[in-house]
Amino acid sequence: QAGTTQDITWQTTGVENVRIELTTNNGIDWATIVTSTPSDGHYTWNQVPSSVSTNCKIKISDAADGMPSDDSDDFFTIAPEPGITVVSPNGGENYLTGTSTSISWTSVNVANVKIEYTTNGGANWETIVSSTGSDGLYLWENIPNLNSALCQVRISDASDGSPFDISDGYFNITNQVEETISIISPNGGEEFDAGTKQNITWQATGVARVDVQFTTNNGLTWTDIAVDIENSGAVEWDISLGINSPQCKIRVKDNIDDVPTDESDGTFTVKPAQSITVTAPIGGEVFQAGEGILLEWTSTGIENVGIRYTTTNGLGSSQEPSFYTVTGSAPNTGEYSTSFSIASSEYYVEVFDAEDGSPVGRSIGNFTILPQVTNSITIVSPNGGEKLLVNETQEIQWQSQGVEFVNLEYSVNGGATFADIATNEPSDGIYLWTVPDIATSDNCVLRISDASSVSIFDESNSLFSIQQRFLRVTSPNGGELLDYDNGHFITWESAGVTMVDLYISYNNGASWDVIITGLTNTGGYEWDPPDIVTNLARIKIEETGNPSLSDISDGFFALDNDDDPFRSFIQIVTPQKDFVYPAGVDLDIRWNNSRDIISVDIDFSGDNGVTWTNLVAGYTQIKWNEENSYTWVAPPVVPFGRVRITGYDSTGAVVAVFWSEPFEIQ
Repeated sequence: QAGTTQDITWQTTGVENVRIELTTNNGIDWATIVTSTPSDGHYTWNQVPSSVSTNCKIKISDAADGMPSDDSDDFFTIAPEPGITVVSPNGGENYLTGTSTSISWTSVNVANVKIEYTTNGGANWETIVSSTGSDGLYLWENIPNLNSALCQVRISDASDGSPFDISDGYFNITNQVEETISIISPNGGEEFDAGTKQNITWQATGVARVDVQFTTNNGLTWTDIAVDIENSGAVEWDISLGINSPQCKIRVKDNIDDVPTDESDGTFTVKPAQSITVTAPIGGEVFQAGEGILLEWTSTGIENVGIRYTTTNGLGSSQEPSFYTVTGSAPNTGEYSTSFSIASSEYYVEVFDAEDGSPVGRSIGNFTILPQVTNSITIVSPNGGEKLLVNETQEIQWQSQGVEFVNLEYSVNGGATFADIATNEPSDGIYLWTVPDIATSDNCVLRISDASSVSIFDESNSLFSIQQRFLRVTSPNGGELLDYDNGHFITWESAGVTMVDLYISYNNGASWDVIITGLTNTGGYEWDPPDIVTNLARIKIEETGNPSLSDISDGFFALDNDDDPFRSFIQIVTPQKDFVYPAGVDLDIRWNNSRDIISVDIDFSGDNGVTWTNLVAGYTQIKWNEENSYTWVAPPVVPFGRVRITGYDSTGAVVAVFWSEPFEIQ
């Protein structure tokens, strides 16, 4: 138990002083208890830490050089310190003499509790019950006949009085009849599984019998849970399997005239009961090491699953099985292909909810993996097509037969050269790799080889990527004309981003309005533009909570309405998209522009907009609401040409910038 004092004992020969260490994660990390203490076989371990775990061991080693050493043969458990917290009544409640109410609390490592009350601020305490099971709920019947505003409840360990807790504030007991109902739980924000049983609790005074109801549509309609029941302050609700709603509430009302009544302060959620059942392998199957195996399961209410396996069943013994991860999170398709490398007849797999680890489905019985005939290494992941992000932890997985230690390497140039990841690592099939902070590469290869024989190795079946995290707006990205009467898709490219915020500027970024925040990053969002006319609109995308990772449309785009005969925009007629024009001949640049534009600059790019050359500046021979033109001698061969026209109003301010689509000159 955390916080207690324990004796650590051992036997040694020829060791003068020892070092004592603790692990709570099966040896992945060790914390020092004492650096050096005489090796007399006994050490008093004061204050066991509050690192709650079932995977604890002690290691004792020679303080001089670490050898010899010994670990605990089996795991022991560090359990939480006992604790009690009063939930209700906790201050501010009103109770009527002779009625009943539910006393509720939470506790840790306490079997039975004693419940007392005071009516004078703690000067004296009266026993309600001297010992009752610490299940968190007790019905206090026949509240005493008195008037006091200094009442509190004290709940303590029935065995020795410690730990204990007292109501945070005072509540009232009165013998003056006042009809009140106040719901305690569920009162908003809770989440329950359909098909479970939940306690509904409330406080009421002056009410003999009540009706209890629930709604799944925030009060539009109500359904009875219990009708004309004694006002005990609690009722058990057997939630129907058919309920699936985030708009649930509870209502408790006087059975006689519906007054008083109270309902949950906010809505709570009832979701379908989650379940997972493994259907293959279920036990008794025999596979060869390295053979492809299809894991299959059925489930309800699960979005993503994690999968793990053990080769040391552990059932029927005091030792817990050691699990290895197949995947920490994968889409819940009901199947997953993998293979196993370690020979054992005690395999089983567990499939679990990746979000919170529960529920868990497991093979009904053990299946067997036979040894491979020859020494081999087979990479499982990354094996091609993956996109890894720099500075994130990637689980490298492989299967091997007859290989004790391995070297791990990676290449960013398709295997021309390799750099070390780790050398002489145990071939246990898993290595946690922090992806190096390198430039983005789509030509990455993983190689794992036998540390004792480089001729035994495997490389990724195909290339994978190492990417920097990024966001990039792809549409609208400049030059578009959007009709604000129609919806449009905002699209972007990204890597390593889960949630995004979208913004719109109507004035070239001088100010920004929110389109949506906290959007799941799917790469697209259907947007209904506002009724605003502008030629200087831009879109901005940011990672939610991290404005430093963002991108803005490369250029302006326009918003207007097809019904407006004087639309304020430039529309480039030629050059046209994907057209091929001859080099060295007159090429007409033709466009339409609005009456707001009195002069234009015309620029040309031969590299798809990376660099620009001015063709004419301050060109005023233009007409509004008609087609305009400027003649230009086409340059030599250009594979990706673009024209840009910038429009100015009478004040010299930029009011529109539009780009042609790419064209070619041959």
